[in-house]
Amino acid sequence: MSVFKPPLTAEGRKRALHSRPPRKGAASTGSSNLLGGAQTGFSTVNAPYAASARTVNTAPAESANGRSAGFTILLIQLFIVYSRITEFIGQHLGIPSSLVLIFSILALIAVFLSGGIKPALLSPAGKLITVLTFWLMLSTPFSIWKGGSFEVLKDYWFKTYPYFIIVAGLLTTVEQVRKAIYVIAAGVMFVSTSSFVLHGRSDRLEMEGGLLGDPNSMAFFLLLALPCAVLMMSDRRKMYQIAGACTAAVLIILSVRTGSRMGILMLATILLAFWIRGSVIQKIGLAVGCFVVICLGLALSSGGSIDRYRTMLSGDSAERVDLNDPNSEAAKAIGSSEARRELMKEALHYTWEHPILGLGPGQFATATGSDKLSARWHVTHNTYLELSSEAGIPAALLYIGLIIYSTKTSLRIFRQYRRYTDMSEVTSIAYVLFVSNAAFIVAAMFGSMAYMFPYIVVVAMVVGLDRAVKNPPVDTTAAADKPLSEPALSKA
Repeated sequence: MSVFKPPLTAEGRKRALHSRPPRKGAASTGSSNLLGGAQTGFSTVNAPYAASARTVNTAPAESANGRSAGFTILLIQLFIVYSRITEFIGQHLGIPSSLVLIFSILALIAVFLSGGIKPALLSPAGKLITVLTFWLMLSTPFSIWKGGSFEVLKDYWFKTYPYFIIVAGLLTTVEQVRKAIYVIAAGVMFVSTSSFVLHGRSDRLEMEGGLLGDPNSMAFFLLLALPCAVLMMSDRRKMYQIAGACTAAVLIILSVRTGSRMGILMLATILLAFWIRGSVIQKIGLAVGCFVVICLGLALSSGGSIDRYRTMLSGDSAERVDLNDPNSEAAKAIGSSEARRELMKEALHYTWEHPILGLGPGQFATATGSDKLSARWHVTHNTYLELSSEAGIPAALLYIGLIIYSTKTSLRIFRQYRRYTDMSEVTSIAYVLFVSNAAFIVAAMFGSMAYMFPYIVVVAMVVGLDRAVKNPPVDTTAAADKPLSEPALSKA
């Protein structure tokens, strides 16, 4: 028997289900999906946790309207941020865009008026990320390059921290979490296809600059959204299933096109997690489908990207590759592996030398560049060592605490509700967020993403989901107060 106790009793869940009429075209049960449950979406099985005119919180109507407007602003902001549309406007039209800033301000106003700031900041993740923010600010005056550390915080972390407050503060229902995940998938689909159209002829897929100006960052960005596309595939509506399948296929193909070995490990982690949850038929279908899609991705990749992947499989690559050839991607890949081992040693060295406040946010590259005549200016290629060397061991522990909270909470929600067939949407979303956490844990060992926003948004959605299942809307209709007949109970 599970040690977790659901927030609603069986009778309470049945009463909530019975108190709402089915939506037109909705079915009370659905077919099995890749996430191991019934098809999700606008269905009566999710009634206790869906936003509805007939199920409202105890807050005044004005606050409810404010939350609705704030959630709409949040969806627009998520699409703008994940589609990177402002970078396309700036790079290709030469027009500076302030869309992100404008909608961030509007969203912060909305989360303040709706009262969402307090629950966001008082959550375990909110406390950890707030302390981490103060610690990064504290380490900046002691940085080896104060101006450079301030720029890193201004350009990255001071945008990431508000995203957490906005997302965690405005997501109050399971339906809202699902919609936010769908919008993220749509935004990443836009940036991936746009990047391929505009920069598809390059050896490795990347943007000209900005957040995704590196193939590894591009692969990380695309694959962290892959579980979002899988959730769309589990929707009971055919249109969303098709859109999710197309998005998942494109993300896999283009992530392979980046030539990122870190991306391959992320992809393997995600596919394995969903393969475990599927039935025998679904496992076969997933294996065949992914094989075809990955082969297509390799066919669209350059020879250099394929050479990089070969170095992961062949142990004698160094003997067969001319390491002095500046145009050989395989030589670059082998050299990169050797350089990363050296960078790891240097990161551990700086962590030992500056264990409390580190070198300063973003200053590992500065330290390695000033220490070497070649001035390599490399990052750590490890998120955990990035924080320990640049902001001290306390910062690294705080970030690891965020990862542990997000992973354990999403897994707890999944295990808590998977026994209940009427909670299929909750379990599907929880498992998708758990897979995203697992993928990030792997990626963080090979990439420097400490100050980037995508994973913090995942943590914020976990906070929102946990808040939604702990505080379901209260049904105030008269039907909910009437005792249910035995036939109604047996059908629920």
